[in-house]
Amino acid sequence: MLTRAVEEAHLLQARHHVAGALARIAQQVARVARMKAHDLDATRAEATLRVMQETLRVMQAHKELIEDALVAIDAATTARAAIHATIVRAMRE
Repeated sequence: MLTRAVEEAHLLQARHHVAGALARIAQQVARVARMKAHDLDATRAEATLRVMQETLRVMQAHKELIEDALVAIDAATTARAAIHATIVRAMRE
């Protein structure tokens, strides 16, 4: 069972990876623009950019899954607390 702390650490790492990917994509976009401005063949640089963008999409989807896991952990914690309170109430009656 994953804990909230583990998932929060994963989320922090995922955010860091997404931020890094965004920075690298911005650099690649600038590189492609410079190549085109100098009439150089940017075919490979553009292909690399597409791969980077797809990788970013996967990273963002992974980050969203981690965020969903945190929501699920919170819901489970709330449900456990409600069940516990119901049991305690029933035992007192």
